[in-house]
Amino acid sequence: MSTTRTDPHRPGAIVPHDYSDVMWYDCGSGEEPSMGVNCMKPIFDWATLQAIPGATAHRADGNCCILGLKEAGRKFAETDREHGAGKCTVCGAWFRFGMVWEHKPTGELIHVGHDCADKYSLVVNTVNRQGWAQYKATMDRRRSESAKDMKHAKARDKFIAANDLAEVFAVRDKHTILADMYSRLHQWGSLSDKQVAFARKLAAEIKNPPPPKAEEAKVAAPTGRQSFTGTIVSAKEYESEYGFSIKITVKVTTPEGIWLAWGTCPSGSGHIDTLRGREITLKGTLEHGNEPHFAFFKRPTLIDISPVAEEVV
Repeated sequence: MSTTRTDPHRPGAIVPHDYSDVMWYDCGSGEEPSMGVNCMKPIFDWATLQAIPGATAHRADGNCCILGLKEAGRKFAETDREHGAGKCTVCGAWFRFGMVWEHKPTGELIHVGHDCADKYSLVVNTVNRQGWAQYKATMDRRRSESAKDMKHAKARDKFIAANDLAEVFAVRDKHTILADMYSRLHQWGSLSDKQVAFARKLAAEIKNPPPPKAEEAKVAAPTGRQSFTGTIVSAKEYESEYGFSIKITVKVTTPEGIWLAWGTCPSGSGHIDTLRGREITLKGTLEHGNEPHFAFFKRPTLIDISPVAEEVV
């Protein structure tokens, strides 16, 4: 049975000048965390997409959260109605966003939703007003981004289902290109036919990897001044005190195995961008390197080099 309220916080008895704001808070929802209710509870930072641990203890004055105020011994007003965080002490309505106000004549604290605070012209100080405005702007932006992300996810999943790509992207964590394609699909909602075919190819290679290539047998490289023929497997430009030069690595294949020779590319061989993959015959002085199958060649003379392969248009 309800009784007539006589407390100073009842509707119609509010004197705005008698109240000063203590803190704003957000009770949260099923999908969004609370803020200012319990500062010792971990929260999710949407700016960094990381969980932030809560405080290890409440502030001594309690001005950190609702529970902090209670632990500090701050007195909340008692009325004839159930009240607490998220329920307006004045009208009894439930709210998500509100503030704690101090009744200066009694020192009592009350919970007031923003609608009631506006209705009774309660004045918020600059610090709390700016803090709340920044929090609200961040929340609105987060909600907008979340809605956009859900829209993108829906289009992505629809495309995956329509093209039977669930098993393809199930292995995206095993290939950076697949992961990037999945990200692009999430952003744009579709992929071209060539991209889909390429994604299937990559997934098939992951599920059925080709057998590893057998290691080539290696033989000791010869030494001395002589001619040899091999394939240019590397071509790089180097700078020294004598200027720039192109160094090449030549792989020589024999019936028993392969050996490598490294040295300055002989003049007349062509542009550096056209060297790799071409067969070259040269004459040079070979010296042993760090490994038996590796040699350095000096004073090279070009005997022959295969033509540049024509590009397929």
